[in-house]
Amino acid sequence: MSEYLHVEKPFLQQLGALGWNVIDQGQGFIPSDPTKSLRSSFREWFLPEAFRNAVRAINLTPDGKPWLTDRQLDDLRDQILRQPNRTLLEANEAIHALFLKAQVDHNELTVEEAPPRRAVVLPSAIRLTEGRWARRTRLDRRRVSG
Repeated sequence: MSEYLHVEKPFLQQLGALGWNVIDQGQGFIPSDPTKSLRSSFREWFLPEAFRNAVRAINLTPDGKPWLTDRQLDDLRDQILRQPNRTLLEANEAIHALFLKAQVDHNELTVEEAPPRRAVVLPSAIRLTEGRWARRTRLDRRRVSG
């Protein structure tokens, strides 16, 4: 109880003030419904739909249309989740490198060899994070308590 009141709740409030979508499951009981935290079970730590929606929203063509296909998004998700025989540090480094330089061979939506060139992004690069220059409201930032 003390940890929730003095650590987790103030942290959740701070994230909410920064524009994060906070799902606060409260205190004093063990949550029993994983769907309230956008999960199918409490063993799930990765939110696939939130990931898919956020990555799709920050990878747009110059005319504002998403260019990543479901197959490409599934492949990205699998690259993040698949970290066999790695220590925690090695897995974190591999995922960090992926966040900095995820790429696809071609744009399946327009059949181009690479997605359209945009400032600061390589032609075949997939953005997994928004930079300081981007509109922060497009990225769905979540924190789930419990």
